[in-house]
Amino acid sequence: MKQQIPVRDTRPQPAEPRSENLGQPLASGWWCVAQEDSDPPPRDDGKGRTVVISDIHIGANAKTCWYQKSVHEGYLASLFDYVVAHAAGVDDPVTKMVILGDLFDLWTYPPNERPPAIEDIIAANERILGTDGTLSKAVHALRGNVIYLRGNHDIGMRQADLNRLPLGNYQITLIDDDVMVDASGLVLTHGHLFTMFNAPDPRYPGEVPVGHFVSRAIAHLLENTLADKLTAANLANQGSPYGFDLGAVIPALVTAGAGPSITNLFLDYIAARCGLPETAPILMADGSSTTIQQVKRKYDGLWDIWVGRFGRGEAGETIAAKAVKADYAGDYMAWFAQKSAWDHAARGAVTGHTHVPRQGIANSTCLYLNCGFECPSSPDIAGGTGAFNFGVIDSNGVPALWCVVKGNGVYCVGPVNDVPSDHVVYAPDMDYSCYVTITNNSSNPLERVTQTADHGFYVTYPPATIAPGATGRFWLQDPPDLSGAEGGTTYGLAGGNQLRFVFGCPMGVFQNYAGGGSSFVASSGSMPDPSTPRNSVPPYGHPLFVDFTVDDGGVAGVGDWTPRSLLALAVDAAGFRYDPRQDIIYSKMDPLQRKFGYAYGYDAAALLMDAIIDCEPIFFDYNGKTWMIELWKGQYGLETGCEIGVYNRTIGSTSFVYGILDDTVGNRPGDSNPSHNLFFDCANDSELLTMSSTLYRNGQKVFSRGPEKHWWLTGFKWGLLSEPEELTMDVSIECLDSVMRTAL
Repeated sequence: MKQQIPVRDTRPQPAEPRSENLGQPLASGWWCVAQEDSDPPPRDDGKGRTVVISDIHIGANAKTCWYQKSVHEGYLASLFDYVVAHAAGVDDPVTKMVILGDLFDLWTYPPNERPPAIEDIIAANERILGTDGTLSKAVHALRGNVIYLRGNHDIGMRQADLNRLPLGNYQITLIDDDVMVDASGLVLTHGHLFTMFNAPDPRYPGEVPVGHFVSRAIAHLLENTLADKLTAANLANQGSPYGFDLGAVIPALVTAGAGPSITNLFLDYIAARCGLPETAPILMADGSSTTIQQVKRKYDGLWDIWVGRFGRGEAGETIAAKAVKADYAGDYMAWFAQKSAWDHAARGAVTGHTHVPRQGIANSTCLYLNCGFECPSSPDIAGGTGAFNFGVIDSNGVPALWCVVKGNGVYCVGPVNDVPSDHVVYAPDMDYSCYVTITNNSSNPLERVTQTADHGFYVTYPPATIAPGATGRFWLQDPPDLSGAEGGTTYGLAGGNQLRFVFGCPMGVFQNYAGGGSSFVASSGSMPDPSTPRNSVPPYGHPLFVDFTVDDGGVAGVGDWTPRSLLALAVDAAGFRYDPRQDIIYSKMDPLQRKFGYAYGYDAAALLMDAIIDCEPIFFDYNGKTWMIELWKGQYGLETGCEIGVYNRTIGSTSFVYGILDDTVGNRPGDSNPSHNLFFDCANDSELLTMSSTLYRNGQKVFSRGPEKHWWLTGFKWGLLSEPEELTMDVSIECLDSVMRTAL
């Protein structure tokens, strides 16, 4: 059968099918079916893909339910048909399905109606949930490899309830913890655990949270306002829920200072907005009843519970406020997802709950997918503001957003393009966090001794143990007081030795810093990449990313120094850092000196600054520039030290400024080459060279630096007096390519 398939665009927009052969995998990744039943083939063994479905909200088809059989059944059946057709006989088969909560909806019913039992929902949706339903076929095709995690709308789900589904010889397995780390290395959880009003209240295990009563109140409003033959699926803006913008409900909910009365404020508003008297009975699933008035008393103090859960104080208040914002608009869901992933030493997280699809987290190594939802309203589908979304985790453990679209009665399943990413911080706030990893390449485990937070709080703490070959990841976030984030952690090694790691992303005039381990790579504003210089910290920019490495054989001399005293601040302002392990100071990547280049006059003036030093300039031409690499060693006032500097200047370059500088730098004695007596610029970031140096005094090692990419690799030992002839300096320089090596 062939026909042209018009497919309506959605947002995020799917890649449009480019084949007319229905029922066949398409080159674009799309697959279409005209809803013909087929027997499930046997599943291929081996590694494959996982389909993740979330927020279907299938119920008894009351007009207040989001899921309506007449609107959504074809989409859902097509999704299960896709699973059946791709469980065997194809490359990269689907081998598992995860139901990520809210498959069933036991909330969206008016207060005067008792929520349905599972049997009622099955009977109302035979094509999906019945004995020959598409869910049963998908479960059989996967040989029962189907996992169920609860959401908030099915918070009371038990294994016995799932066993009522007519699935023949198979059962769907319930995960009681509501959180699972999948074999893909991803945390899977519905997402309601991150939100204040929809997470289970620890005071009432097994009972519904505050959000249940919000949904019942809104169902009351719809029951009394929807015209005949209209349902919730006829309403626009169904993601929030029923078109409510909860961000505008209570101004106090938006502020970080929302306090203990937040639950009562919220319920007061909802009851008044929906016209539900506070004393009106609300029938519960077990046959009991309650009222908004009773609910307010019962759940009072919820804010304090959340603040206490996260340690109270500033950190507890901040995280509780994020949980409120995650509830009303989905903000900070990615924040909690990243925290959950790192708390579980996972690569990322997959969630649902918010009904807002997102893929990835801006400026983060954490994989993230929010699957959106599978009961968009008809106006939202038609207007391109909603789609029937779900998730797919590929065989490499990378999650991606997919969707089902419909055209001319034909349903097509495929990946979505251009999915918006999420954020852990939202404008106008800025992120001054420190995102830190420690990779243990040594042969011994690292055992955490202590951690400190001079400013900020640990969202994820440094791991207690980092095994050989493993990487520990943690996150220090800045508080809302304009101080930035600064802290450190100490790990013990075999033999009683300890390694101290420090990191800071302060606000204002103070510069970023990091130190520890055998070496590190640091960047700000974006994550480090392979070209990032080692052991160098960008002075400004946020957030700060630091990747430490620990190797056998000791520490390479990277300082764990935080400038606090006036002297330390002066050293820092002068463009230098301190390495306490070697008791030396060394130049930063971007000190003020980088703006002033090099001229022979600087060496000539050394004696005037009490510096007695040997200088060895090396000149060569490479890539259209005259380069000068100069080596220094000697006594710099009260310090013994050495330097490697890298400078260059475009051959034949002239300017007014160059003219002035060239006339004032002086001429080297005995060197008549004009190109050697010019002003030179410091090498730029693309010209940094990997260098190392070791300074010896009378054959005894004083200190070593590098290897690291730099333009000015230095080290100075305070209080050590030396004659230049007592010093020797071993130097290693890695050129940019073989042409440069030959020229040098």
